[in-house]
Amino acid sequence: MWIETSAEVYYVLMAKHKDDLVCHRSYSNPDGRPEAEMYTAWGFHNADFPLMDIRTTWECDPESYKRINQQHAYRLYITKKTEE
Repeated sequence: MWIETSAEVYYVLMAKHKDDLVCHRSYSNPDGRPEAEMYTAWGFHNADFPLMDIRTTWECDPESYKRINQQHAYRLYITKKTEE
């Protein structure tokens, strides 16, 4: 289950555990229509699930090709114990 978090939480976890985290999955669509995006999920080595992810979206200015309206979303992954 994913829950939204703040940039501060995301970057503190990244700074504290940067040597222990690996990319679990990544997606890039820099010239996407209608919305460009980049997505990366990070987790610990040998973990079954990612710990957190970041999704950045933006629109492309058709004249300058610069990013406009850039937005970031941060989430933490919470596992739940299944009932036995």
